[in-house]
Order: sequence, then C-alpha cells, then structure tokens
Amino acid sequence: MKEIFTLEPKTLLLYSFRNEQDLYESQALKKHYNKLLGAVDKVIANIDNLKSVEHTLRALGEMHVKYGVIKSHYSLVGRALLNTMEIGLADNYNDLIKEAWTRFYGQISQVMISDHYSEFMNIEKQIQLSDDKKFCVFISWQLAKDFGVTKVGKILMRNIFSIEPKTLQLYSFRNAKDLYESKELKQHSLKLVGALNAVIDSMKD
Repeated sequence: MKEIFTLEPKTLLLYSFRNEQDLYESQALKKHYNKLLGAVDKVIANIDNLKSVEHTLRALGEMHVKYGVIKSHYSLVGRALLNTMEIGLADNYNDLIKEAWTRFYGQISQVMISDHYSEFMNIEKQIQLSDDKKFCVFISWQLAKDFGVTKVGKILMRNIFSIEPKTLQLYSFRNAKDLYESKELKQHSLKLVGALNAVIDSMKD
C-alpha cells in the first residue's frame, strides 16, 4: 500500500482510512491490505485453474469501479507490486521473476477490468478530460459528498439563487416557506445532485 501511495499520493483519497493517524500502523489499512494479499494468494493458489477464480476477479473489478478506480490505476498497482516484490526478494529478485509477475498481474488486471468501463465510452466522446482531471473531479466530488448529499444539494441550490436570484422564479417551489428546508427544494436538489453524480460516474475511464 505504501508503494501505491508513494507512486500516486492522490489515490489515498479513494480510501475510507485516508484520515487515519499513523496510517501505516492503522487497523483499517491493515484490514485492507490483508484482503488484497488474500485475493492475490487465492489467485496464485489456483494458478493452474484460473477459471475457478474468474468470477471473483470480475466481481472485484466491478466493485472497484464503484469505488472510483479508473483503468490507469491498474498499471499503477502493477508498478507498486513489482516494486514490492523487488524490495521483499532483495537479491533473489531478477528479470525472470519481474517478467513473470508482469505477465501474471497484467492478465489478472485484464479480467478485473473486463467490460466494466465500456458503458462509459459514449459520454467520453463528449466530455474530453485527461485521466488526471477526471480523477481530480471524481475525488473532489467524493470529498464534497462526505458533507452529505442533502447538504451538498442545498448548498448548490443556494449558490444558484445567490448568483442569479431570478432563476428561483423558474421553480414551482419558489413561494415555499422556509425555502431551503422545504421538501420540494430538497427533492429537486437530490435529483440535480443525482444527475451530476451519474455524469461524474460516467467519466470513469
């Protein structure tokens, strides 16, 4: 995990334990990397019958899409894995081992990626962002949502009406008492935030 965060510090923001004190000694991180190592161990144990773990790998890949993992993160983890093997094996690490692990991990990642990102291809033709900017949008949106979807929606609507007060007249709830606590504004803001969330999800690459 340390290698991953060293290669790309921003990936730490994907994890719920991102604010842990003494991160690398935290129980939350240990729990996560034990799961990661357990998954790798399971695949290696079934190396002569990888078909038996295909479903697990595909499901794991689908789950990581929901966490905000993008395709380029797989190559990042691959680099971190090779660095970890080199550090762990020390003088026993050689080009043959590097090549074997490169091919092994490459095939695992292809199964995990599968077709999980294909549904996002059309929208990518209309929204052109680099991987870096997509990741920045996604992570900042996740952090914003940490405040709570309802609160984000309320702040968004308040800002719209503050910037251009006349837009309030476009809405059926314009005369609602206690506007920002009204059920109507809340319903609308949740739809708006939901739509924005769907677009951001669609930018995953």
